[in-house]
This record gives sequence, C-alpha cells and structure tokens, in this order.
Amino acid sequence: MKEQQAFERLEDEYDCAYGVTSGCCVAVSSGTSALHLACEVLRASHGYGRMRICVPDYTMVAVPRAVSMADCDPVFVDVHESDFTMDLRKLPPVYDALMLVDTYGCSHWYDPKDSPLNEVPFIQDLSEAHGTQPDKRCFAACWSFYKNKIVHGEEGGMIMFRDPKHGRLARMLRSIGFTDAHDYTHIPRGVNARMSNLHAAPILQSFYQLETNSNHRLDIALDYDRVFCADSVEMTTDVNSGSMRACISTSNWVYPVRVVGMTYQQQNEVVHTLQSKKIAARHGFKPMSSQQEYFDPYYRAKNTVTYKVAPEVFYLPITETMTTPEALLIGELTMALVKRIVKGTVDNI
Repeated sequence: MKEQQAFERLEDEYDCAYGVTSGCCVAVSSGTSALHLACEVLRASHGYGRMRICVPDYTMVAVPRAVSMADCDPVFVDVHESDFTMDLRKLPPVYDALMLVDTYGCSHWYDPKDSPLNEVPFIQDLSEAHGTQPDKRCFAACWSFYKNKIVHGEEGGMIMFRDPKHGRLARMLRSIGFTDAHDYTHIPRGVNARMSNLHAAPILQSFYQLETNSNHRLDIALDYDRVFCADSVEMTTDVNSGSMRACISTSNWVYPVRVVGMTYQQQNEVVHTLQSKKIAARHGFKPMSSQQEYFDPYYRAKNTVTYKVAPEVFYLPITETMTTPEALLIGELTMALVKRIVKGTVDNI
C-alpha cells in the first residue's frame, strides 16, 4: 500500500474536523490559492460564467484578488461597525455569490429566516478564525496556514467543500488541470497550487496543538483586556478608562484596537513607534476600493463605515509564546502612546 503523504494526512484531519465526508478538504499552496480555487470551482459549478462576487471593502487584498484571478468581478460591500464583517443588509440589488471574511476572528451573525445566505452560494474565509466551524450553508470554507496564523507552518492553505465532487475538481485544478488519468489531458483553468509535504508537516503539528494554542491566546487577549478595560463591546468616551478593544473575537488571532476619530497619520505614528520597540503591531486594513487596482470613488461614498474605521484600527500581536507580563507591558505602552499621540484631538476611544 502506498504510504500516505503529509499533505494527505492534513487533508484527512480537516475532513474529520470540518468536512461533511471524506474527500471534502483539499490542501493547497497558500490561503490565496485556497480562495482562488474555491472561486474557480464555484464558477465551474455555475457553468464557467463570469460572476459578480460580493466581498467586504474592509479586508485583505487576497480576498478580492482571488475573485479577480478566477476571472470574476469583486463587488465591494460595507461592513458592520461592531465587528468589521460584511453587512448583509447593504448588498447590491444584483450579485451572484458572496465571499464572507471572519475579520480578526469575528464570526458573522446570520438571521436564519431571511438571510441572503439561504438563497445564494457563499465562500467563507476563515484564515483569521482557525478553530471556528464553517457555516453549514457555505459552498466552501478556506484557511491560510501562513506563519502568522493560529494554525501555521511557513505557508499553505486548505479548502473545505460541502460536495466531494467539488473537492475532486479542486484537486485537478491545483495540479495544472491534470485529470486522474494523468495522460496530459488537462481540464481548463488549472494552476500550480499544490502543497508540498515539507510545508504540510509543521502545519500538522500546529493543528494538533490548536486547542492548547487557542486557550493560551484567549488568556493573552484577556491580559490585554485588563489594560484596556475591554470588558464590554461598547466604546466609552474616556481615554483613561475606556475600552479600546475593537471587537470580541471568537478566535484570538490578533488583538484589534480601535481609537475612534484617529487619523491615518496618528495610526502610522502609533504603529511605527510600537514596531520600533520590536512589538509586532500592524495597521488595520485599508479599503479595497481605495487600492490602485480596485480604485472606485463610488464605493468611498457608499461604504461609509469602511472608510470611517480604516484609519481608526490597528492590532497588537497574540502568539502561543507570549507571556502575561509581555502582554501587560505591550498594553500599557500602547495605552500611553494613544494618550500622547491622539488625546489632544480625540476624546472617544
């Protein structure tokens, strides 16, 4: 019997954890490849037509770019102010599918009675929400295993399809369109997106530590809360005692901080100062419709929440090796920076 390879073991683990049946999960070379091939399979299942796929305007560029790589059109939708996930109440009149992103580990809340997710196919991006079960209605769910994710190696991705036949198609697409016969007859739109065994091995080990890692990350998030007094989702108006936690995450990938009214210049100063002290702080996302390749002033007027929160959010690191003293020190330093840099012009946090 042929020995099972590391990437195949990883697929089996995800089949058991998240799949419907054997063969639903497909390991690929990156999270972007996962989103791209999910879009390709979605498109193929609808007759290879060019689709209009709604994506959040506040997200990482891999999301709309995966749609574009599948020769489909991204449509940018505004987000909720409370958790930065796509606001399903603001969908356009005409679209074919959705790509939902659990931004910063925050999961969507869906109304089962009148949700559009009961009517149209959707792909769920769980790259920032490892450990979260995919919605039972999704066409596919995707993960990234990049080295800064909760389950990680150096690079890699995974797609879970509800229908095993879609998984079979994705396996052919990830291998330049080779069919099972491997006779140099290729299906259309195949790419080289295979996961190597060298990449799969550390991802497997990280996956086995998911529960322990997640519990530790929760402890670090709670340590940050002790500094920022973020025992409530509600923002307060007192810089000295208010909550700066941007949202309550179901998966503590990072610790998002929001300072209401902060400008891009102030955001840069806070983030760059933290980085100069070897703290892995990062800017929040910038609107996709403001990026060069997707620039469209129409969305700036329409997606008001996205453009409001983009300069107000940055995030602090959470890792499986951080300690409580480190988290408290980072939190205290961040609070002091916000007071110094922003307090003179902003009262709300």
